Amino acid sequence: MRPLRSIVQRFLPAALLAMTYAPHCAGAAPSLSLLYSPPGASAMTADIQGNIYLTGTTTGSLPATQGGAQPQYPGALCPQPAFFGPPPPPLPCTAAFALKLQASTGTVAWATYLGGYTNDGGTGIAVDPEGNVYVAGYTNGHFPTTAGSYMPGSSGGMFAVKVSADGGQLVYSTLLPGPAPIPASIVSTDFIPTPHIAADPQGNAYITGPSLAEAFFVMKLNPEGSAPLYNGTPVAAAPVAIAVDAGGNAYLTGEAEQACR
Repeated sequence: MRPLRSIVQRFLPAALLAMTYAPHCAGAAPSLSLLYSPPGASAMTADIQGNIYLTGTTTGSLPATQGGAQPQYPGALCPQPAFFGPPPPPLPCTAAFALKLQASTGTVAWATYLGGYTNDGGTGIAVDPEGNVYVAGYTNGHFPTTAGSYMPGSSGGMFAVKVSADGGQLVYSTLLPGPAPIPASIVSTDFIPTPHIAADPQGNAYITGPSLAEAFFVMKLNPEGSAPLYNGTPVAAAPVAIAVDAGGNAYLTGEAEQACR
């Protein structure tokens, strides 16, 4: 099978024209783990200069740059579910990634893996005016966290990472409170927590995602990633996006079962 590719297009403001950047392989279909998300980009943002930032999942073919925060694919194998008969052979686990494309050419400025040796994936990305990049996603465990972060450890669940503007350093990496991914079974589909993230000019991160109380949380994390400035569970819903304005007001939207008022 041909590799899966992520396509990025830039629409010019003065006309209905689009520049299609060169496709970037995010993973190959034959080596795809059957658990959790398929390889490819799942979220995108842009800075004021027009540079583009992507996150998602990969099984090892990311064009990672030397000197990046995590230049090497973790390279682990993940067991696969056995719905009928003996279990299939293990396949490469997915890793999360962060990638920056140059505004003028769409070429890779830097790219780095994010993750440990189980299935991980990026689901949200943001950038602040200084060029620092924020990624939120899910992990099945053993995600590398930094000392002094809000929730260090190795359990499964969700994560938030801040990458320096040059892609070469993890400013922080922390786990987030919430449910862990659940693989598919014969009687149910898999569950993938999908946190989303935004950032303000001061370097605070605003994160939303599912909580253990069958609702969703919204959190403001300080620039060092060491403590939440607030953390609450507003309503029972499934979050799909979060944004923040220059005044630090956070806006989020999601899907709820109750009627709108």
